[in-house]
Order: sequence, then C-alpha cells, then structure tokens
Amino acid sequence: MTRVVILGDSHVPFREDEVPMQVWREVREADLTVHTGDFDSQKAFREFVNESQAMIAVTGNMDPSMIDLEDAELFDLEEVTFFLSHGTDGRQQVREHAEYNDAEVAVYGHSHQVYDEVENGIRMLNPGSCTGAEPAQAVTYMVADVEDGEYEVDVVEVEEPIYEDETAGEGAEEGDAQGDADGHGDEVEEEAVEQETGGSGDDVDG
Repeated sequence: MTRVVILGDSHVPFREDEVPMQVWREVREADLTVHTGDFDSQKAFREFVNESQAMIAVTGNMDPSMIDLEDAELFDLEEVTFFLSHGTDGRQQVREHAEYNDAEVAVYGHSHQVYDEVENGIRMLNPGSCTGAEPAQAVTYMVADVEDGEYEVDVVEVEEPIYEDETAGEGAEEGDAQGDADGHGDEVEEEAVEQETGGSGDDVDG
C-alpha cells in the first residue's frame, strides 16, 4: 500500500507565512507527496522537496519561472493512473485532459476549494489550500491510500493550525523563565537536516 498526501496552493510567503505543523507531519509520514502548484517561491518549493520522501508536483499560475516544473503530470501508482494539473483553466479542462490520457483520477487546485466528485467516470480531486490561503475558508488537504488498483481518499481539515514559530516562541519563554530562576540562560544550537527527495511523472498528451 502507498500512502499519498495530496495538497497544494500553499502560497508561501505571499499569502501565508508558513505551512502548519500538522501538514508537515503528514508530508513526512507519506510515501508520496502530490502538490497541485502555487508554491509561490523557490524556497517554499525546496522545503516541500526536502520534507517529502518523494514528490510529484506541477507549476501553478503564481509560481516563479525558476521553479522548473511541468504544467501537467501523468503517473501510475499501484495500478491506478493519476492526472495532475494546477487547473488554471478550470475543472472541465482538467477532466477532458484526464479522459484523453485514460486517467482514473484527476488532481488539481487553483480554486482553493475542496472538491471530490466523480465526473464522466473520473474521480476529480481538489484538496483546497494546505495553508488556508484566501479564498479558502480553512486549512485542508487529502490523504489517499492506494493499493492494487484500489484507493480510498479522505479530506482532512485542520481546525486549529499550529505553526513552528509559535512553538519556538513558547520554548524560548520557558527557557527565559528557567534562566531567570537559575540566574543564567543556556544557549541553544539548532541543527537543520535536509533530506533530498524527488519524484516525477510521465509526459502528458493533450
């Protein structure tokens, strides 16, 4: 079984400052991350690459040209064919491209609105925005378990997003309080560890 986290429209840093910690946990635990585009910056894109075990992604209409991704990807996973596009031109065009390429599942973004319906035999999936960037009303993403030609998809809404800056601030306050009590504070060193990951799909016709 392959566990896939489906997300997109993160828009960091121009609409949102960062990705919630709950989302990062899902990304790290998943076998594959599928991102519908609109990272908004090279730094945000690299962060997803580093945190994912493997990633397949497409470019969005708000992504800089330095993010070198295709407009669409077609990939097979556990005998299920997926079509991935940002969806700038609308859901109908995404569905038509998916049909042309004999895909069973079409994943797209752009609208920031969660969508999960079957149209003309194609499972249409829009995970919304994983940061809750406007016009989204909440932080959302999808988790799919895929195995032997079968798959299950769940929509996840993060009701109370937690951010790394908040937890770091709480830790600093606790450390300052302890330092005052002891008469001194300790210096803390942080070590950043990068894990280089990646993934790619096939060229798409249509």
